[in-house]
Amino acid sequence: MTIEKAIQRIEWRFFTSFKNIYVNENDIQAVSKLLNFIENQRKGRLIGNGHFSKLYVAHLNCLIKHYQTSIIDPIPIKKLHYIISRPLDLGIHELVDTLNSLEQYKILERCGCKGITHPNTQESLEKGKIMEKLQNLLEVDGNRKKIFGQSWEFGEVKEGIEKQIKYVLDGQ
Repeated sequence: MTIEKAIQRIEWRFFTSFKNIYVNENDIQAVSKLLNFIENQRKGRLIGNGHFSKLYVAHLNCLIKHYQTSIIDPIPIKKLHYIISRPLDLGIHELVDTLNSLEQYKILERCGCKGITHPNTQESLEKGKIMEKLQNLLEVDGNRKKIFGQSWEFGEVKEGIEKQIKYVLDGQ
């Protein structure tokens, strides 16, 4: 039984169905007090999770735009609830992968590759220029690691994310 169903049952039993149960004023006050407490808890939970609520709405907005749907379509809501149900570490791993891919694309773009075009898909003459630029960029410290390794590690990203989350939750 859900909280809503339980509340409806208690309200019905105490406030409309007086035939089978003797209810005095203390019973009514007690139930009213409990119902008010539950309602205040719900309101407080929403207010207390204001940051989560804002992010939920903002990301739902992004998903609705992405899927070109509306608030009544279950697809963006299911996607959002799927994201929320996943472990935080999995999301951080995906963030690390995204950060590393972006670093690689930045280097390729500096070589003349636009978008996600790989140098091997270019014309011979253009490919030669791109490969020369790429070789020069690989000689710069850190670029080799960005292309062939990872410039971002899980531990440092996780630590940074946790600091950012704590900062927001602490009201900064």
